[in-house]
Amino acid sequence: MTLLELHNMRAGYGPVVVLPRIDMTVEAGEVVGILGANGAGKSTLMRAIAGLIPLQQGRIVFADVDVTQASASQRVRSGIALVPEGRMLFPPLTVRDHLLLGSNPKRPSHANRDQWIASVLELFPMLRERLDDAAALLSGGQQQMLAIARALMSRPKLLLLDEPSMGLAPKIRRDIYAALRHLIEIGGLTIVVVEQDASLALRLVKRVLLMQGGRIVGQDSATAFRSNEKLQDVYLGHA
Repeated sequence: MTLLELHNMRAGYGPVVVLPRIDMTVEAGEVVGILGANGAGKSTLMRAIAGLIPLQQGRIVFADVDVTQASASQRVRSGIALVPEGRMLFPPLTVRDHLLLGSNPKRPSHANRDQWIASVLELFPMLRERLDDAAALLSGGQQQMLAIARALMSRPKLLLLDEPSMGLAPKIRRDIYAALRHLIEIGGLTIVVVEQDASLALRLVKRVLLMQGGRIVGQDSATAFRSNEKLQDVYLGHA
């Protein structure tokens, strides 16, 4: 079943066109990586899917519903959650506050909300002892875990991850990707991840989309991409 469809999508910022045309599909349960050099348009693509920037042309269909005109909050309610580049946390708010904010679009009962909090704390146990601490007091790795946990509190069908390992120590990167692998093993969640650390992403994803100049210029399995040094050199700038 196709979960996400982008048809002739064009987007950018004001008069600046960053994505001239994007056509793309993601199947339910897929784990897709979007790779490309800096400036390829990867983050803009994620923001457009999440509804943070309007389309200049084209359509977005999610779970067989056209969401092109839907607001960002409506897309969250429909099942799309973005973990943005830079985390975008609220420094004075506590870990608990962020988790409660994440659950708001679905308006769960108190019992369900508490159960959802328990489930994300199992995924990121490091946050359990920091529930009443302000986000500003967390380490970079803990902040990234919180950003992912907040998105998961909306119970998404599609999780969009924009540079989840950026600026983090190697051990924290491994911990975050281990949690993501656990989510995949549980099943039911579709993930699209933008990642500069291609070697890390390729251990998680099954399919790779290559971006260049705001367009998707190729795709292959992660296995094939790992073994193709020429592709890595051309699109990532290294072999």
